[in-house]
Amino acid sequence: MAFRKSYHKNEWQEFSNRVKQRDGYKCLKCGRGGNEVVLQAHHKLYKPGLEIWDYPLSDCITLCKGCHAVEHGIVEPS
Repeated sequence: MAFRKSYHKNEWQEFSNRVKQRDGYKCLKCGRGGNEVVLQAHHKLYKPGLEIWDYPLSDCITLCKGCHAVEHGIVEPS
């Protein structure tokens, strides 16, 4: 997918950091944070025509890498 390259841009890094900061640097699904997990910003939905960093912060939440994978159906929930 072409949009995956956008996740390496500074605009995304800054947006993602704002989401994580707002959420207290913790996964909103499992509550883990700090050095125990990798945190990622997750879009609750995608809107055509928007860059991934042009969403309102309210459209994104912080998830750990594991919960993020479950959210996208990459791994089965445990």
